[in-house]
Amino acid sequence: MKIVFAKNFNFVFAFIITSLFFLNASAEEPSSKTTTEIYQDWQYSCVEREGTSKCEVVQSAVNSQGGVVSQISAVINPDQKPQVQIILPHFINLQKEISLNIPNQLKLSLQPLFCDPRACYVVLTEEKIFKSLNDGEKLELEVDLISSEKLGISYSLRGFKAAYSRMAGN
Repeated sequence: MKIVFAKNFNFVFAFIITSLFFLNASAEEPSSKTTTEIYQDWQYSCVEREGTSKCEVVQSAVNSQGGVVSQISAVINPDQKPQVQIILPHFINLQKEISLNIPNQLKLSLQPLFCDPRACYVVLTEEKIFKSLNDGEKLELEVDLISSEKLGISYSLRGFKAAYSRMAGN
């Protein structure tokens, strides 16, 4: 996970608290069971409660101070379809498209689906996304910030295929 700023952009991300990007996290109830496994650069986690499971695979991008800047996760949505969610900070320019590149696999221009008080979200459900995530080596995002700077975020795809297979098998 690598973050690159153009023009030595040294924006302080201190206000971006790690918990903002773990939106699905909740206090574990005594009747629940949590399983967490690491697959190279991806984390698989599953919470089983009252006969149902909520599972995801996730990777966070952190800045040089260790603060979470972005997060990518994959889940099986309620329609039983694969879904990727990319969480981005508020200071992105919503009038500009986000560039997603999986070298030698896929290039897309994206818009956030919505923003809420915690972050902005890109949601992807196309099958070609999952094929590229399984076959690629890295995912690169380029985001325009409201300060006119560019934010580059790179995610490793090492372990995605194994983590996603583990999740889809549940």
